[in-house]
Amino acid sequence: MSALAALAHRLGLPLTRIQGAGHEPWLAQTETVRAHLQGFVARASG
Repeated sequence: MSALAALAHRLGLPLTRIQGAGHEPWLAQTETVRAHLQGFVARASG
């Protein structure tokens, strides 16, 4: 388990991996990142 996966597990948060997005997914796949972020916020505030 990676350190990031372990942290997400410890915090009880989902870890989303966006394939092919590189180190700056918000620039490479803007719509995909936006959809994941909106879904996360909706579930967290829900």
